[in-house]
Amino acid sequence: MFQAQMQLRALRAELSTLADDTRNRNDGLMIPGNRLPAAKLEYERNLHDVEYYETILNILAQQSELARLDEAQSVIVQTVDSATPPEKPSSPRRALIIIEALFAGILAGIAWAIAAYGFDRFRSNSSGNARLLHLWRVLGKKRIWQSRTKA
Repeated sequence: MFQAQMQLRALRAELSTLADDTRNRNDGLMIPGNRLPAAKLEYERNLHDVEYYETILNILAQQSELARLDEAQSVIVQTVDSATPPEKPSSPRRALIIIEALFAGILAGIAWAIAAYGFDRFRSNSSGNARLLHLWRVLGKKRIWQSRTKA
C-alpha cells in the first residue's frame, strides 16, 4: 500500500509538471494557457476594428459611386462671358499675302529668265559649250543639252 501511494504521488507530480509545461509552452502555434484570456480579448478588439474599417470602406465606396453617377448625370456649363466679335480683324491679312505671293512669283520668274538666257548664251559660245561638256563628263552626267544646241 505504501508503494502504491508513492507511485500515486509521483504520477501526480508528473501530471502537474506536464500541465505547467503545456500551460507555459509557447511554440508559436499555440497561445500559452496563462495568456488565453488576454489573447482572446486582443482578438476580439482586432476583429471589431476590422469590421469597423470594413463598414467605413463600404460606406465610402457607396458614396463614391453615388457621386460619380451624380457627376455623370448633371453636366453644368456656365458661360462666363459671351463672345464678342473683334473691332478689327488681326490676321491673316489676305490681301497682303496675295501681294507678297505675286511679288515672289514675279521675282522667281525674272530670275529663271535671266538664268535661262545666260545658260543659252554660254552654251552657244564654242568655248562655253566645250567647258560644259567637260564638266558633265567629269561629273558623269549625260549630255542632255546637246540636242538643243545651235548648229
